[in-house]
Amino acid sequence: MRLLGVNADGESVELTESSRRKYLKMLGIGGLAGLAGCQEGSQSSGTEGSDGSDGSSGSGGSDEDTTEEESEVLYGGTLRLVVPQTLVNWSPFKGVSGTDYVFRELMYSRLTELNLDDTTAIPELATEWEPNNSYDAWTFMLNEDATFPNGDTVTASDVQATVDYMVNDLEGGDTFLAGLQDTEVVDDHTITLKLDGADTEYPRRMPETGSNFIVAPKRVLEDDPGRFESEDYGSGPFNLVEATGGNKYVLEGRDDYHNTDSDGNELPFLDTMEVHVVSDQLAATNGLVDLRYDGVQQADHNFSKRYEQGEQSGIYGHESMELINVLLNVEHEPFDNPNVRKAIKYAVSTQEMLDGIDGNGSLGYHHNVAPIHKLFADDIDDPFGREARPEKARELLEKEGYSGDTLLELPDLIFSKATPEKEVHAQLFQQQMANAGIEFDIQLVTSDTWLTEYWNKDEPWYFSSWGPRAIGSTVMNLAFRSGANWNSARYSNDEFDQVLTEAMTATDPETKREKMKEAQQILHLDGPWIVTTFLKTYGAWNDYVENVDIGFSNEKSYFDYARLTSDAPQGPSP
Repeated sequence: MRLLGVNADGESVELTESSRRKYLKMLGIGGLAGLAGCQEGSQSSGTEGSDGSDGSSGSGGSDEDTTEEESEVLYGGTLRLVVPQTLVNWSPFKGVSGTDYVFRELMYSRLTELNLDDTTAIPELATEWEPNNSYDAWTFMLNEDATFPNGDTVTASDVQATVDYMVNDLEGGDTFLAGLQDTEVVDDHTITLKLDGADTEYPRRMPETGSNFIVAPKRVLEDDPGRFESEDYGSGPFNLVEATGGNKYVLEGRDDYHNTDSDGNELPFLDTMEVHVVSDQLAATNGLVDLRYDGVQQADHNFSKRYEQGEQSGIYGHESMELINVLLNVEHEPFDNPNVRKAIKYAVSTQEMLDGIDGNGSLGYHHNVAPIHKLFADDIDDPFGREARPEKARELLEKEGYSGDTLLELPDLIFSKATPEKEVHAQLFQQQMANAGIEFDIQLVTSDTWLTEYWNKDEPWYFSSWGPRAIGSTVMNLAFRSGANWNSARYSNDEFDQVLTEAMTATDPETKREKMKEAQQILHLDGPWIVTTFLKTYGAWNDYVENVDIGFSNEKSYFDYARLTSDAPQGPSP
Protein backbone atom coordinates (compact mmCIF):
# COMPACT_ATOMS: atom_id res chain seq x y z
CA MET A 1 0.00 0.00 0.00
CA ARG A 2 1.31 3.43 -0.89
CA LEU A 3 1.35 6.05 1.87
CA LEU A 4 0.11 9.41 0.66
CA GLY A 5 0.49 12.80 2.29
CA VAL A 6 -1.08 16.11 1.26
CA ASN A 7 1.14 19.07 0.50
CA ALA A 8 0.35 22.78 0.90
CA ASP A 9 -1.07 22.81 -2.64
CA GLY A 10 -3.71 20.24 -1.72
CA GLU A 11 -2.02 17.64 -3.92
CA SER A 12 -1.51 14.01 -2.89
CA VAL A 13 2.16 13.06 -2.75
CA GLU A 14 3.76 9.68 -2.12
CA LEU A 15 6.00 9.80 0.94
CA THR A 16 9.56 8.48 1.00
CA GLU A 17 10.58 6.28 3.94
CA SER A 18 12.29 9.25 5.57
CA SER A 19 9.35 11.60 5.12
CA ARG A 20 6.96 8.78 6.06
CA ARG A 21 8.48 8.58 9.55
CA LYS A 22 8.41 12.34 9.89
CA TYR A 23 4.83 12.63 8.63
CA LEU A 24 3.54 9.88 10.90
CA LYS A 25 5.28 11.42 13.89
CA MET A 26 3.59 14.75 13.21
CA LEU A 27 0.26 12.96 12.77
CA GLY A 28 0.51 11.71 16.33
CA ILE A 29 -1.35 8.46 15.67
CA GLY A 30 -0.26 4.87 15.31
CA GLY A 31 -0.13 2.98 12.06
CA LEU A 32 -1.80 3.86 8.78
CA ALA A 33 -5.47 3.54 9.66
CA GLY A 34 -5.98 7.02 11.01
CA LEU A 35 -4.41 9.14 8.30
CA ALA A 36 -6.59 12.24 8.13
CA GLY A 37 -7.69 13.11 4.65
CA CYS A 38 -4.56 11.31 3.38
CA GLN A 39 -5.82 7.91 2.30
CA GLU A 40 -5.35 7.14 -1.35
CA GLY A 41 -8.24 8.53 -3.33
CA SER A 42 -9.49 10.87 -0.59
CA GLN A 43 -9.65 14.64 -0.84
CA SER A 44 -7.98 17.15 1.44
CA SER A 45 -7.51 20.84 1.75
CA GLY A 46 -4.67 23.18 0.98
CA THR A 47 -4.19 25.57 -1.90
CA GLU A 48 -2.20 28.22 -0.09
CA GLY A 49 0.58 28.13 2.42
CA SER A 50 4.34 27.98 2.68
CA ASP A 51 7.04 25.43 2.35
CA GLY A 52 7.79 26.68 5.86
CA SER A 53 11.51 26.03 5.71
CA ASP A 54 14.76 27.67 4.72
CA GLY A 55 16.85 24.79 5.94
CA SER A 56 17.67 26.53 9.20
CA SER A 57 14.96 25.01 11.37
CA GLY A 58 16.11 22.89 14.26
CA SER A 59 15.63 21.93 17.83
CA GLY A 60 17.93 21.14 20.68
CA GLY A 61 19.25 17.66 20.16
CA SER A 62 16.34 16.51 17.95
CA ASP A 63 16.68 14.50 14.75
CA GLU A 64 13.51 14.04 12.72
CA ASP A 65 14.83 10.76 11.19
CA THR A 66 16.05 9.16 14.41
CA THR A 67 14.78 5.56 14.58
CA GLU A 68 13.74 3.70 17.68
CA GLU A 69 16.92 1.61 17.45
CA GLU A 70 19.04 4.77 17.54
CA SER A 71 17.33 6.52 20.46
CA GLU A 72 15.70 5.00 23.52
CA VAL A 73 12.31 6.52 24.32
CA LEU A 74 12.16 7.65 27.92
CA TYR A 75 9.07 8.85 29.78
CA GLY A 76 9.05 11.38 32.57
CA GLY A 77 10.90 14.46 33.68
CA THR A 78 10.06 18.16 33.88
CA LEU A 79 10.59 20.56 30.99
CA ARG A 80 11.21 24.14 32.20
CA LEU A 81 10.08 26.53 29.48
CA VAL A 82 10.54 30.32 29.34
CA VAL A 83 7.92 32.58 27.76
CA PRO A 84 8.15 36.40 27.55
CA GLN A 85 4.63 37.34 28.68
CA THR A 86 2.30 36.34 31.46
CA LEU A 87 -0.89 34.46 30.73
CA VAL A 88 -3.54 37.12 30.07
CA ASN A 89 -6.57 34.84 30.20
CA TRP A 90 -6.92 31.14 30.99
CA SER A 91 -9.96 30.91 28.76
CA PRO A 92 -9.02 29.44 25.36
CA PHE A 93 -11.69 31.68 23.86
CA LYS A 94 -10.28 34.99 25.09
CA GLY A 95 -6.49 34.95 25.33
CA VAL A 96 -4.66 37.15 22.81
CA SER A 97 -0.97 37.04 23.81
CA GLY A 98 1.68 34.70 22.46
CA THR A 99 1.77 33.00 25.86
CA ASP A 100 -2.00 32.51 25.73
CA TYR A 101 -1.53 30.76 22.38
CA VAL A 102 1.08 28.41 23.86
CA PHE A 103 -1.21 27.44 26.74
CA ARG A 104 -4.11 26.96 24.35
CA GLU A 105 -2.13 24.31 22.47
CA LEU A 106 -0.99 22.65 25.70
CA MET A 107 -4.37 22.41 27.39
CA TYR A 108 -6.95 22.09 24.61
CA SER A 109 -7.49 20.14 21.42
CA ARG A 110 -8.72 21.12 17.98
CA LEU A 111 -10.22 19.09 15.19
CA THR A 112 -7.00 19.44 13.21
CA GLU A 113 -3.50 20.74 13.73
CA LEU A 114 -0.72 21.99 11.45
CA ASN A 115 2.52 20.34 10.48
CA LEU A 116 4.96 23.09 11.44
CA ASP A 117 7.32 22.27 8.58
CA ASP A 118 5.01 22.41 5.57
CA THR A 119 1.73 23.77 7.07
CA THR A 120 -0.33 20.77 5.98
CA ALA A 121 -3.33 19.78 8.11
CA ILE A 122 -2.78 16.79 10.41
CA PRO A 123 -5.09 14.99 12.86
CA GLU A 124 -5.84 15.97 16.41
CA LEU A 125 -9.38 15.25 17.61
CA ALA A 126 -10.39 14.34 14.06
CA THR A 127 -8.76 11.21 12.65
CA GLU A 128 -9.92 11.92 9.10
CA TRP A 129 -12.08 14.32 7.11
CA GLU A 130 -13.47 14.92 3.67
CA PRO A 131 -15.28 17.72 1.81
CA ASN A 132 -18.38 17.53 -0.32
CA ASN A 133 -17.98 18.08 -4.06
CA SER A 134 -18.40 21.86 -3.77
CA TYR A 135 -16.06 22.29 -0.77
CA ASP A 136 -18.71 24.17 1.22
CA ALA A 137 -19.18 21.36 3.75
CA TRP A 138 -16.58 19.25 5.53
CA THR A 139 -17.24 16.07 7.51
CA PHE A 140 -14.90 15.16 10.38
CA MET A 141 -14.56 11.79 12.08
CA LEU A 142 -13.50 12.08 15.75
CA ASN A 143 -11.04 10.01 17.73
CA GLU A 144 -13.21 7.82 19.97
CA ASP A 145 -10.53 7.70 22.69
CA ALA A 146 -10.46 11.47 23.27
CA THR A 147 -11.69 12.57 26.70
CA PHE A 148 -11.97 15.69 28.83
CA PRO A 149 -10.22 15.87 32.24
CA ASN A 150 -13.26 14.46 34.07
CA GLY A 151 -13.24 11.36 31.85
CA ASP A 152 -16.17 12.33 29.58
CA THR A 153 -15.69 11.33 25.96
CA VAL A 154 -15.32 14.14 23.42
CA THR A 155 -18.29 13.90 21.06
CA ALA A 156 -19.69 15.65 18.04
CA SER A 157 -22.17 17.38 20.34
CA ASP A 158 -19.26 19.09 22.11
CA VAL A 159 -18.01 20.38 18.76
CA GLN A 160 -21.49 21.66 17.93
CA ALA A 161 -21.88 23.32 21.35
CA THR A 162 -18.49 25.03 20.90
CA VAL A 163 -19.58 26.46 17.56
CA ASP A 164 -22.91 27.61 19.00
CA TYR A 165 -21.14 29.36 21.88
CA MET A 166 -18.69 31.11 19.58
CA VAL A 167 -21.48 32.34 17.31
CA ASN A 168 -24.06 33.34 19.91
CA ASP A 169 -22.17 34.24 23.09
CA LEU A 170 -18.56 35.10 22.29
CA GLU A 171 -17.93 38.59 20.97
CA GLY A 172 -16.24 38.25 17.59
CA GLY A 173 -16.18 34.48 17.94
CA ASP A 174 -17.69 33.88 14.52
CA THR A 175 -14.63 35.54 12.97
CA PHE A 176 -12.52 32.54 13.97
CA LEU A 177 -15.02 30.13 12.47
CA ALA A 178 -14.14 31.58 9.03
CA GLY A 179 -17.48 31.27 7.27
CA LEU A 180 -18.92 28.37 9.27
CA GLN A 181 -22.71 28.69 9.08
CA ASP A 182 -24.18 25.48 10.46
CA THR A 183 -23.29 22.13 12.00
CA GLU A 184 -24.87 18.72 11.63
CA VAL A 185 -24.20 15.94 14.14
CA VAL A 186 -24.14 12.73 12.10
CA ASP A 187 -23.44 10.47 15.08
CA ASP A 188 -21.50 10.66 18.36
CA HIS A 189 -18.17 10.80 16.56
CA THR A 190 -19.01 12.37 13.21
CA ILE A 191 -19.90 15.99 12.49
CA THR A 192 -20.40 18.01 9.31
CA LEU A 193 -19.44 21.70 9.23
CA LYS A 194 -21.37 23.71 6.64
CA LEU A 195 -19.76 26.90 5.28
CA ASP A 196 -21.19 30.00 3.63
CA GLY A 197 -19.05 29.33 0.56
CA ALA A 198 -16.43 27.02 -0.82
CA ASP A 199 -13.16 26.75 1.13
CA THR A 200 -10.58 24.24 -0.05
CA GLU A 201 -8.35 25.14 2.90
CA TYR A 202 -10.76 24.81 5.80
CA PRO A 203 -8.96 21.99 7.68
CA ARG A 204 -5.82 24.19 7.62
CA ARG A 205 -7.69 27.35 8.55
CA MET A 206 -9.26 26.03 11.78
CA PRO A 207 -6.00 25.59 13.75
CA GLU A 208 -4.31 28.84 12.70
CA THR A 209 -2.23 30.64 15.34
CA GLY A 210 -4.49 32.66 17.61
CA SER A 211 -7.69 30.92 16.55
CA ASN A 212 -9.97 30.13 19.49
CA PHE A 213 -11.75 27.36 17.58
CA ILE A 214 -10.84 24.64 20.08
CA VAL A 215 -13.30 21.99 21.29
CA ALA A 216 -14.74 22.45 24.78
CA PRO A 217 -17.21 20.37 26.83
CA LYS A 218 -20.86 21.08 26.12
CA ARG A 219 -21.78 20.78 29.81
CA VAL A 220 -19.51 23.71 30.79
CA LEU A 221 -20.45 25.85 27.80
CA GLU A 222 -24.14 25.55 28.65
CA ASP A 223 -23.71 25.79 32.42
CA ASP A 224 -21.16 28.59 32.98
CA PRO A 225 -18.52 29.51 30.35
CA GLY A 226 -16.90 31.80 32.91
CA ARG A 227 -15.40 28.71 34.50
CA PHE A 228 -12.90 28.51 31.64
CA GLU A 229 -11.16 31.55 33.15
CA SER A 230 -10.22 29.71 36.34
CA GLU A 231 -10.20 25.99 35.47
CA ASP A 232 -8.81 23.74 32.74
CA TYR A 233 -11.43 21.77 30.80
CA GLY A 234 -9.31 20.84 27.79
CA SER A 235 -8.74 17.48 26.11
CA GLY A 236 -5.15 18.44 25.24
CA PRO A 237 -1.93 16.70 26.33
CA PHE A 238 -1.46 18.70 29.54
CA ASN A 239 -3.60 19.94 32.41
CA LEU A 240 -2.88 23.23 34.18
CA VAL A 241 -2.52 22.50 37.90
CA GLU A 242 -0.72 25.52 39.37
CA ALA A 243 -0.38 29.24 38.71
CA THR A 244 1.99 31.17 40.97
CA GLY A 245 1.70 34.94 40.93
CA GLY A 246 1.52 35.15 37.16
CA ASN A 247 5.20 34.20 36.84
CA LYS A 248 5.18 30.41 37.00
CA TYR A 249 2.69 27.82 35.77
CA VAL A 250 2.80 24.06 36.24
CA LEU A 251 1.14 21.61 33.88
CA GLU A 252 0.93 17.84 34.24
CA GLY A 253 0.99 15.42 31.36
CA ARG A 254 -2.24 13.48 30.96
CA ASP A 255 -2.15 9.71 31.32
CA ASP A 256 -5.23 9.36 29.12
CA TYR A 257 -4.31 11.66 26.22
CA HIS A 258 -5.75 10.22 23.02
CA ASN A 259 -2.80 10.58 20.62
CA THR A 260 0.25 8.34 20.18
CA ASP A 261 3.38 8.75 18.11
CA SER A 262 4.12 6.78 14.93
CA ASP A 263 5.50 3.85 16.94
CA GLY A 264 2.39 3.63 19.09
CA ASN A 265 4.01 5.30 22.11
CA GLU A 266 1.53 7.09 24.31
CA LEU A 267 1.83 10.87 24.50
CA PRO A 268 2.94 13.09 26.13
CA PHE A 269 6.40 11.86 27.12
CA LEU A 270 6.83 14.48 29.85
CA ASP A 271 5.47 14.17 33.38
CA THR A 272 5.44 17.90 33.96
CA MET A 273 5.99 21.25 32.28
CA GLU A 274 6.96 24.37 34.20
CA VAL A 275 6.29 27.57 32.27
CA HIS A 276 8.28 30.55 33.60
CA VAL A 277 7.51 34.13 32.59
CA VAL A 278 10.80 35.98 32.02
CA SER A 279 10.40 39.20 30.07
CA ASP A 280 14.09 40.15 30.19
CA GLN A 281 15.84 38.37 27.33
CA LEU A 282 19.28 38.48 28.98
CA ALA A 283 17.89 36.81 32.08
CA ALA A 284 16.18 34.18 29.93
CA THR A 285 19.37 33.55 27.98
CA ASN A 286 21.52 33.26 31.09
CA GLY A 287 18.98 30.92 32.65
CA LEU A 288 19.17 28.57 29.67
CA VAL A 289 22.97 28.62 29.49
CA ASP A 290 23.19 28.02 33.25
CA LEU A 291 20.74 25.08 32.95
CA ARG A 292 18.12 26.71 35.17
CA TYR A 293 15.76 26.52 32.18
CA ASP A 294 15.54 24.00 29.37
CA GLY A 295 14.03 26.09 26.57
CA VAL A 296 13.23 29.68 25.60
CA GLN A 297 10.09 29.77 23.49
CA GLN A 298 10.73 33.14 21.84
CA ALA A 299 14.47 33.79 21.80
CA ASP A 300 16.22 37.01 20.79
CA HIS A 301 18.78 36.49 18.03
CA ASN A 302 20.82 39.39 19.48
CA PHE A 303 21.92 36.99 22.23
CA SER A 304 23.16 34.30 19.83
CA LYS A 305 26.78 34.58 21.02
CA ARG A 306 25.72 34.13 24.63
CA TYR A 307 23.73 31.00 23.71
CA GLU A 308 26.79 29.65 21.91
CA GLN A 309 28.83 30.01 25.11
CA GLY A 310 26.78 27.30 26.79
CA GLU A 311 28.04 23.73 26.52
CA GLN A 312 24.53 22.46 25.79
CA SER A 313 22.52 25.48 24.56
CA GLY A 314 21.75 26.62 21.04
CA ILE A 315 19.44 29.04 19.21
CA TYR A 316 17.45 27.98 16.15
CA GLY A 317 15.83 30.21 13.54
CA HIS A 318 13.19 29.77 10.87
CA GLU A 319 11.68 32.01 8.22
CA SER A 320 8.14 32.88 9.24
CA MET A 321 5.11 35.03 8.61
CA GLU A 322 5.48 36.98 11.86
CA LEU A 323 5.50 40.71 11.21
CA ILE A 324 6.00 44.10 12.85
CA ASN A 325 3.70 46.90 11.76
CA VAL A 326 2.66 50.43 12.58
CA LEU A 327 -1.12 50.48 12.82
CA LEU A 328 -2.99 53.60 11.66
CA ASN A 329 -6.54 53.91 13.00
CA VAL A 330 -8.59 55.30 10.10
CA GLU A 331 -11.26 56.61 12.48
CA HIS A 332 -8.73 59.18 13.72
CA GLU A 333 -7.42 62.17 11.83
CA PRO A 334 -5.17 62.38 9.88
CA PHE A 335 -5.06 58.62 9.23
CA ASP A 336 -8.54 58.69 7.71
CA ASN A 337 -6.92 60.39 4.71
CA PRO A 338 -5.51 57.80 2.25
CA ASN A 339 -2.90 60.29 1.04
CA VAL A 340 -1.57 60.74 4.57
CA ARG A 341 -1.22 56.95 4.82
CA LYS A 342 0.60 56.94 1.49
CA ALA A 343 2.89 59.76 2.62
CA ILE A 344 3.97 57.69 5.62
CA LYS A 345 4.65 54.74 3.31
CA TYR A 346 6.84 56.96 1.12
CA ALA A 347 8.72 58.24 4.18
CA VAL A 348 9.59 54.83 5.63
CA SER A 349 12.64 52.79 4.63
CA THR A 350 11.88 49.12 5.15
CA GLN A 351 15.39 48.27 4.00
CA GLU A 352 16.83 50.36 6.83
CA MET A 353 14.45 48.59 9.21
CA LEU A 354 15.74 45.18 8.10
CA ASP A 355 19.36 46.31 8.28
CA GLY A 356 18.69 47.62 11.79
CA ILE A 357 17.97 44.08 13.00
CA ASP A 358 20.98 42.58 11.18
CA GLY A 359 18.91 41.21 8.34
CA ASN A 360 17.04 38.74 10.53
CA GLY A 361 13.88 38.82 8.51
CA SER A 362 12.60 39.60 5.03
CA LEU A 363 10.92 42.45 3.18
CA GLY A 364 7.38 42.23 1.93
CA TYR A 365 4.84 44.95 1.25
CA HIS A 366 2.38 46.88 3.41
CA HIS A 367 0.07 43.95 4.08
CA ASN A 368 0.25 40.69 6.01
CA VAL A 369 1.14 38.20 3.28
CA ALA A 370 4.78 37.19 3.80
CA PRO A 371 7.32 36.26 1.14
CA ILE A 372 7.21 32.62 2.30
CA HIS A 373 3.44 32.40 1.86
CA LYS A 374 2.67 30.40 -1.25
CA LEU A 375 0.39 33.11 -2.65
CA PHE A 376 2.67 36.05 -1.92
CA ALA A 377 2.55 38.35 -4.98
CA ASP A 378 6.03 39.71 -5.66
CA ASP A 379 4.94 41.66 -8.75
CA ILE A 380 2.34 44.10 -7.43
CA ASP A 381 2.59 47.80 -8.25
CA ASP A 382 4.89 49.35 -5.62
CA PRO A 383 5.29 53.13 -5.88
CA PHE A 384 6.83 53.35 -2.38
CA GLY A 385 9.89 51.13 -2.75
CA ARG A 386 12.27 49.89 -0.05
CA GLU A 387 14.12 53.15 0.52
CA ALA A 388 12.71 56.33 2.09
CA ARG A 389 11.46 59.04 -0.25
CA PRO A 390 10.84 61.96 2.13
CA GLU A 391 10.50 64.49 -0.69
CA LYS A 392 7.58 62.49 -2.15
CA ALA A 393 6.00 62.26 1.30
CA ARG A 394 6.27 66.04 1.77
CA GLU A 395 4.77 66.63 -1.66
CA LEU A 396 1.71 64.54 -0.85
CA LEU A 397 1.21 66.20 2.54
CA GLU A 398 1.50 69.68 1.05
CA LYS A 399 -1.17 68.78 -1.53
CA GLU A 400 -3.42 67.91 1.40
CA GLY A 401 -2.93 71.40 2.86
CA TYR A 402 -0.18 70.77 5.40
CA SER A 403 2.61 73.37 5.52
CA GLY A 404 5.73 74.44 7.42
CA ASP A 405 8.90 72.62 8.38
CA THR A 406 6.83 70.35 10.59
CA LEU A 407 3.97 69.25 8.39
CA LEU A 408 2.36 66.85 10.85
CA GLU A 409 2.47 66.71 14.65
CA LEU A 410 1.15 63.36 15.82
CA PRO A 411 0.35 61.78 19.22
CA ASP A 412 2.88 59.58 20.99
CA LEU A 413 3.62 56.35 19.17
CA ILE A 414 3.23 53.46 21.64
CA PHE A 415 5.38 50.33 21.51
CA SER A 416 6.38 47.44 23.76
CA LYS A 417 9.32 45.06 23.85
CA ALA A 418 7.21 41.92 23.49
CA THR A 419 8.95 41.57 20.14
CA PRO A 420 12.58 42.63 20.73
CA GLU A 421 12.91 44.25 17.30
CA LYS A 422 10.17 46.78 18.06
CA GLU A 423 12.44 49.14 19.98
CA VAL A 424 14.94 49.38 17.12
CA HIS A 425 12.16 49.90 14.62
CA ALA A 426 10.40 52.53 16.73
CA GLN A 427 13.55 54.62 16.91
CA LEU A 428 14.30 54.25 13.19
CA PHE A 429 10.71 55.02 12.28
CA GLN A 430 10.77 58.22 14.34
CA GLN A 431 13.94 59.37 12.54
CA GLN A 432 12.60 58.50 9.09
CA MET A 433 9.33 60.34 9.65
CA ALA A 434 11.17 63.42 10.95
CA ASN A 435 12.96 63.61 7.59
CA ALA A 436 9.56 64.01 5.97
CA GLY A 437 8.31 66.66 8.43
CA ILE A 438 6.29 64.24 10.58
CA GLU A 439 7.02 64.72 14.29
CA PHE A 440 6.01 62.67 17.36
CA ASP A 441 7.43 61.12 20.52
CA ILE A 442 7.72 57.39 21.09
CA GLN A 443 6.57 55.82 24.35
CA LEU A 444 7.62 52.43 25.70
CA VAL A 445 5.07 50.45 27.75
CA THR A 446 5.15 46.93 29.16
CA SER A 447 3.81 44.06 27.08
CA ASP A 448 0.92 43.57 29.48
CA THR A 449 0.01 47.28 29.35
CA TRP A 450 0.14 47.28 25.57
CA LEU A 451 -2.18 44.27 25.36
CA THR A 452 -4.70 45.45 27.94
CA GLU A 453 -4.75 49.22 27.31
CA TYR A 454 -3.73 49.81 23.70
CA TRP A 455 -4.08 46.80 21.41
CA ASN A 456 -7.44 46.80 19.60
CA LYS A 457 -8.57 49.80 21.61
CA ASP A 458 -9.46 53.27 20.28
CA GLU A 459 -5.85 54.50 19.97
CA PRO A 460 -4.89 56.58 16.91
CA TRP A 461 -1.75 54.54 16.22
CA TYR A 462 0.83 52.21 17.74
CA PHE A 463 3.49 49.63 16.91
CA SER A 464 1.97 46.18 16.71
CA SER A 465 2.99 42.68 15.70
CA TRP A 466 1.22 39.59 14.42
CA GLY A 467 2.20 35.99 15.00
CA PRO A 468 2.66 33.69 12.02
CA ARG A 469 -0.41 32.40 10.20
CA ALA A 470 -0.01 29.59 7.70
CA ILE A 471 -2.60 30.93 5.25
CA GLY A 472 -2.22 34.44 3.85
CA SER A 473 -5.92 35.20 3.79
CA THR A 474 -6.35 34.42 7.51
CA VAL A 475 -4.99 37.72 8.83
CA MET A 476 -6.72 39.56 6.00
CA ASN A 477 -10.00 38.15 7.26
CA LEU A 478 -9.18 38.94 10.90
CA ALA A 479 -7.63 42.38 10.55
CA PHE A 480 -8.85 44.09 7.36
CA ARG A 481 -12.36 42.88 6.59
CA SER A 482 -14.97 45.49 7.51
CA GLY A 483 -16.22 44.96 11.07
CA ALA A 484 -13.87 42.06 11.88
CA ASN A 485 -13.22 41.65 15.60
CA TRP A 486 -9.46 42.21 15.29
CA ASN A 487 -9.74 45.04 12.75
CA SER A 488 -7.89 47.38 15.13
CA ALA A 489 -7.39 49.99 12.40
CA ARG A 490 -11.19 50.12 11.82
CA TYR A 491 -10.46 49.78 8.11
CA SER A 492 -13.35 49.38 5.67
CA ASN A 493 -13.09 48.93 1.93
CA ASP A 494 -15.96 47.33 0.02
CA GLU A 495 -13.77 46.42 -2.93
CA PHE A 496 -11.28 44.68 -0.67
CA ASP A 497 -14.04 42.77 1.16
CA GLN A 498 -15.40 41.47 -2.14
CA VAL A 499 -12.01 40.47 -3.51
CA LEU A 500 -11.08 38.71 -0.25
CA THR A 501 -14.33 36.73 -0.32
CA GLU A 502 -13.63 35.68 -3.90
CA ALA A 503 -10.09 34.64 -2.96
CA MET A 504 -11.20 32.57 0.02
CA THR A 505 -14.03 30.80 -1.82
CA ALA A 506 -12.21 30.12 -5.10
CA THR A 507 -11.73 26.42 -5.84
CA ASP A 508 -9.60 27.02 -8.91
CA PRO A 509 -5.96 27.61 -7.85
CA GLU A 510 -5.27 30.22 -10.51
CA THR A 511 -8.39 32.23 -9.63
CA LYS A 512 -7.38 32.11 -5.96
CA ARG A 513 -3.90 33.35 -6.86
CA GLU A 514 -5.26 36.24 -8.95
CA LYS A 515 -7.72 37.35 -6.27
CA MET A 516 -5.09 37.15 -3.52
CA LYS A 517 -2.84 39.36 -5.63
CA GLU A 518 -5.66 41.90 -6.00
CA ALA A 519 -6.24 41.89 -2.25
CA GLN A 520 -2.54 42.47 -1.57
CA GLN A 521 -2.46 45.32 -4.07
CA ILE A 522 -5.39 47.11 -2.45
CA LEU A 523 -3.88 46.89 1.02
CA HIS A 524 -0.43 47.95 -0.11
CA LEU A 525 -1.73 51.14 -1.71
CA ASP A 526 -4.69 51.99 0.50
CA GLY A 527 -4.42 49.92 3.67
CA PRO A 528 -3.81 51.10 7.26
CA TRP A 529 -0.62 49.16 8.02
CA ILE A 530 3.02 50.13 7.65
CA VAL A 531 4.77 46.75 7.63
CA THR A 532 8.39 47.23 8.65
CA THR A 533 9.66 43.64 8.49
CA PHE A 534 8.67 39.99 8.37
CA LEU A 535 10.71 38.40 11.13
CA LYS A 536 12.51 35.14 11.52
CA THR A 537 11.20 33.24 14.49
CA TYR A 538 13.72 31.92 17.03
CA GLY A 539 13.70 29.41 19.84
CA ALA A 540 16.55 28.32 22.08
CA TRP A 541 16.97 24.87 23.64
CA ASN A 542 19.47 22.81 25.53
CA ASP A 543 20.56 19.72 23.65
CA TYR A 544 18.95 17.24 26.04
CA VAL A 545 15.52 18.44 24.82
CA GLU A 546 14.29 16.33 21.91
CA ASN A 547 11.41 16.58 19.43
CA VAL A 548 10.74 20.31 19.71
CA ASP A 549 10.59 22.04 16.34
CA ILE A 550 9.54 25.69 16.09
CA GLY A 551 8.88 25.44 12.35
CA PHE A 552 7.20 28.56 11.01
CA SER A 553 5.74 29.48 14.41
CA ASN A 554 7.15 29.25 17.93
CA GLU A 555 3.65 29.93 19.28
CA LYS A 556 2.39 26.53 18.12
CA SER A 557 5.14 24.14 19.25
CA TYR A 558 3.52 20.85 20.19
CA PHE A 559 4.99 19.73 23.49
CA ASP A 560 3.14 16.42 23.51
CA TYR A 561 6.07 15.13 21.42
CA ALA A 562 8.78 16.83 23.51
CA ARG A 563 10.96 14.59 25.61
CA LEU A 564 14.08 14.80 27.76
CA THR A 565 17.14 12.61 27.78
CA SER A 566 18.33 11.14 31.07
CA ASP A 567 21.08 13.76 31.43
CA ALA A 568 18.56 16.64 31.68
CA PRO A 569 18.65 18.39 35.11
CA GLN A 570 15.10 17.22 35.80
CA GLY A 571 15.06 14.44 33.23
CA PRO A 572 13.63 10.93 33.36
CA SER A 573 15.42 8.00 34.94
CA PRO A 574 16.92 5.62 32.35
